[in-house]
Amino acid sequence: MLATEQAVPLLFCKAIIMSAKSMPTKIGIIKILLTSTIVIAAKVLKVLFGRLIIASFES
Repeated sequence: MLATEQAVPLLFCKAIIMSAKSMPTKIGIIKILLTSTIVIAAKVLKVLFGRLIIASFES
């Protein structure tokens, strides 16, 4: 669980760097920022729901 949380900021930075290299246009960067934000949000929610489910089984 901790590994994924630590990897998220790294993935975000990589996405920004890659978008800056491949598409210098503002629209391209905004699109990639939006998609990476959605992906990160989905991963975070998945982790949080996973913890909630585990916690409910343990109690």
